Amino acid sequence: RYTASMELLERCWNVPLMAWHCQACGATKGESLMGDLQQQLKQARSQQTEIHGKAILFATNTCCVSGLDHQFQLTQFPWQSQLADIPAPGNMVKTGHPMCTLFAQADSVDDCFIQLVKTANLIGT
Repeated sequence: RYTASMELLERCWNVPLMAWHCQACGATKGESLMGDLQQQLKQARSQQTEIHGKAILFATNTCCVSGLDHQFQLTQFPWQSQLADIPAPGNMVKTGHPMCTLFAQADSVDDCFIQLVKTANLIGT
């Protein structure tokens, strides 16, 4: 199962962890990808300059979703978007149910948290 940690690390380090996992699972006996993957991961970690964060936004009221993809100018590349797991326009989200996933990046943990809160406030529910 693809975890939240993997998703954040892929964004933060710009490395294809899921692809590496698939490669490792398909490797034949005796074939080793470990050295190459460890080197790439070490390099990615050393180049990290920002903090990345993720939050799940829950609806505070029942609402109809509309235009979040346009409001946040989502791209075809999931690692560049501020939002994910967006319901289709017109769908109803009940109070207390997850509305979407938020992403942010900043120079500090506090600034990253502030970005997540600002995005959540822009969406409102």
